Amino acid sequence: MSRLGQSFTVDASLLAACETFTCRLYGFPDSTEINAVRYKLLCANATTPERLPPSQNALKQHVHRANYQAAVWRGALRNDLVQPTPVGNGWVQSSDGMLQIQWMTQEATPKDIRDLITCGCKTGCMSNRRCKCRKNGLPCADVCKCTLTACTNRPVPVQQTQATSISATALTAVTVEEESDESDSDGRDGSTDSNDTADTISAEDFSSNELEH
Repeated sequence: MSRLGQSFTVDASLLAACETFTCRLYGFPDSTEINAVRYKLLCANATTPERLPPSQNALKQHVHRANYQAAVWRGALRNDLVQPTPVGNGWVQSSDGMLQIQWMTQEATPKDIRDLITCGCKTGCMSNRRCKCRKNGLPCADVCKCTLTACTNRPVPVQQTQATSISATALTAVTVEEESDESDSDGRDGSTDSNDTADTISAEDFSSNELEH
């Protein structure tokens, strides 16, 4: 943070240092990504949306403005200070020539989740009337307040799906093998009966021949 204002240029290392410092301000000393901190606080319902930390994009614009202002102050006693335009350093110029703060350079909320629907079910999200997510044909998300272990409206993890598929395949293979063994056993039993019958007939024929003689 002590590097703020040493130059009018903000490099990646200064941005990273400011982002880590902001994470610590919000109680996450081991985090270095402010967007991850926002996500954790949102999922934990630890604060209201307006009190969340700034997004990474908004923080970047704020750092540019703070660095620009600090550079002006650092050079206040110099008579040869070359001060670049504020435009592009966290400000934009309006159509009437006035400077305006550039809060972000991207949308505040992704278009796909502007109308994010969440639920707070306590009965497993099985009812279309009670579960807002199921009613609107949506799976429950991490920001929902429903119980994770009891919710029946969440996507099945890929690992679990693969394990189920493998188990079903293995079970099918075992079943086919057992049926094959049973068929072989029946075939052997049938051949044995045929041989026994043939032996019996031969014995009867032999007895008849003996009596004729």
